[in-house]
Amino acid sequence: MEAALQFLADTDVDFARAQALYNGLDEQSKSIKAQIGFMCREKSGTAKEMFALQSDQYKQHLNKVQNANVEYLTLREQRKTSAIVIDCWRSLNSARGRGQVV
Repeated sequence: MEAALQFLADTDVDFARAQALYNGLDEQSKSIKAQIGFMCREKSGTAKEMFALQSDQYKQHLNKVQNANVEYLTLREQRKTSAIVIDCWRSLNSARGRGQVV
């Protein structure tokens, strides 16, 4: 329980940063796709979008988004696990206090 509580305390800032990075990169995807599409000489919106989607710059950005999402989700799930450990400890101690668990 103490290790779980310490983990939660130690990862507050890392979790917030991971979430902010993922959200920011995800939002930035639309702008990057539009900027790349703007460089396309075609007039069609579909052609511009296809040009952007196939560009190395956009693929690299999507890779950054994916990596940030993995980091964010990993920390989120680890923190959930720690919260479950704390809740289990709390329930067990409560039951012991009532004499229900030896």
